[in-house]
Amino acid sequence: MRKNIEKDNSKLIENVGIVIFILIAVVAFAFNVIIKANDELWNFSNIYKMYNGETIYKDCNVIITPLFFYIGEMLFKLFSPNYLTFRVYNLIIYTIFYFLIYKLFRKLEIPKLNSLTYLMIILIFSIRLIPIGANYNMMALTFVLVGVLYNLKSNKTKFDAIIQGIILFFVFMTKQSIGILYMLGLIILDCITQKRIKNITKEMLKKIIVFISLLCIYCIWLVINNNLYNFFNYTILGLLEFNESNKEVDLYFIYWIFEMFLAIGILYALNKKIKIDETIKNRITVLLAFSIPIMFNAYPIFNKVHIILSSIFLTITLIYFIDKILLDELLENNIIKKICKGFNIVCIMFFVAICILINVPYIKNINKGAFIPYYGGILENEESIKKVIQYIQDEQKKGKYVKFISYKANLYNNILKINNGKIDLPFYGNLGKEGVNGLIEEIENMKNTNILIGKEGSKYQEPTVVIEYIKNNYKKIGEIEEFEIYKIGY
Repeated sequence: MRKNIEKDNSKLIENVGIVIFILIAVVAFAFNVIIKANDELWNFSNIYKMYNGETIYKDCNVIITPLFFYIGEMLFKLFSPNYLTFRVYNLIIYTIFYFLIYKLFRKLEIPKLNSLTYLMIILIFSIRLIPIGANYNMMALTFVLVGVLYNLKSNKTKFDAIIQGIILFFVFMTKQSIGILYMLGLIILDCITQKRIKNITKEMLKKIIVFISLLCIYCIWLVINNNLYNFFNYTILGLLEFNESNKEVDLYFIYWIFEMFLAIGILYALNKKIKIDETIKNRITVLLAFSIPIMFNAYPIFNKVHIILSSIFLTITLIYFIDKILLDELLENNIIKKICKGFNIVCIMFFVAICILINVPYIKNINKGAFIPYYGGILENEESIKKVIQYIQDEQKKGKYVKFISYKANLYNNILKINNGKIDLPFYGNLGKEGVNGLIEEIENMKNTNILIGKEGSKYQEPTVVIEYIKNNYKKIGEIEEFEIYKIGY
């Protein structure tokens, strides 16, 4: 009894220590971030619109399944609808994500200090993702981690298929593409572990039935709220244009290819007569079954951020493979073991110290309420924002509408609580089935409207054809800060 209590206390102290370590690291990169027109702003804006009474899919052109946005809206209602709350949301997601990675290493029977060192490596590898802000990708991968951990458990029960179906539903409802890749991982794993086709079909069918049943319940709720078509329009039909128009490949694609070759190398090692413990072999098989499909989450934008995001699971697999196949024998030497232990401790302490120092500028520069939605963030261009806001308000007094065809639209509209639907984020793939032609038609039907276009031209996934259409068909009447002003429908 006493031994069990001591064991529980030791585990509690270990878990609390790991959470504190993760919090120190994540806070440093989640809060000391300048507010810009990027993924963080766009995700925040959709949740902020929902908080202000707008309906997802009907009033907001969200192209991702809704769980991330529903939870964000709930947090805004519980606390405050501002950047501070949104960055706490980010902190929660990443803390759970990294904590589950640590638990995964411990589940793989890697010692505490080594697990912490490997967690730090994953943190450094993926640190570029944290300033992007709370997002559905990391939440979906967090649910995938839960699924992987569940698949690694040794004691199987008759409820496993039901639980996996529920996990699949949560992954899919957070991001549909990752949900499909997770389902593919489940199928691959069943094909490997189940010897008979009948068993493979039976097990997978159970999971899919649970998943589809839960999805149908959500679809019925959408039907009741007259929102089912909008849901399919943005999350499925609009993605055809997204995949067609947003292809991108940069130098990081070489890293993606490199990791895939390493994965193939591990598969080769598992299938050859190399002395690998059967338990280790089975665990690597589970990890690969999910990490290889998740690599394709980078499609169609193979850039630095998407590749880092998609290769985290394969990186974990490679670390585990190296630890068990190469380092276990090396660390049998006591002198080498002590040197590695000391080096790990120094690296961890140095990493923590750096993270603490990074937070100092945030405390000095935090926005304390010049613009209510952005409380808790850091703004560098307040005067410029004020001028554009003043222009919009002056035009509104004259009975005119002001709309943006710009990725920066929400930066201003959030302050004024304006929602212009899909025009606020006019990206390829964010415009539903009608796509670019539907957006042009909407512009043609506008009355008494001034449209603001960025002087820098199209950026990110902004449709160049729409911007050129406005420039070629409507009169430019002036400029305000970084925008050109065009008169529509007078």
